[in-house]
Amino acid sequence: MNVLSLPPRLFIVTTLALLSTGCGGGTHPKLGAVSGRITLDGKPVDGAYIEFAPVIDGRPSAGTSDSTGSYVLFYKGSIKGARIGDHDVTVTTSREELTVVEPTGDEEPTANNGSEDSIKIIPGRAEEIPEKYATEKIRVTVEPGSNTINLELTSD
Repeated sequence: MNVLSLPPRLFIVTTLALLSTGCGGGTHPKLGAVSGRITLDGKPVDGAYIEFAPVIDGRPSAGTSDSTGSYVLFYKGSIKGARIGDHDVTVTTSREELTVVEPTGDEEPTANNGSEDSIKIIPGRAEEIPEKYATEKIRVTVEPGSNTINLELTSD
């Protein structure tokens, strides 16, 4: 066996194995990229939690709006998108108060120096989305490719 020929063969086999398995770390259904903007009476809704639940069984996709009302849906972890097909949309701004511990230093805490962690309180928030959107479903369709789905909600 020629020792010099082993690394290229190993490289080719490894490359083919990686290409055949893909980069997603698992399988998922066909997804369409989904982004958009959520407004209430024409004003952007900051911090809204948006969930697209497939009408036919399957994992929902979700995202959170920013200060401009813009959102992007994620299917799972960092995988963007939503299943192709019809979805019922749920929108909420309500949340309970959260306590988050964030490390503030690079040092490991010890008995001598104490903890370098800080505690951050994220305040609770009342529901700003009218109740009618909890009872009347918003139905949208996700197509293959890129989808811009704006959610234009009204108070009346």
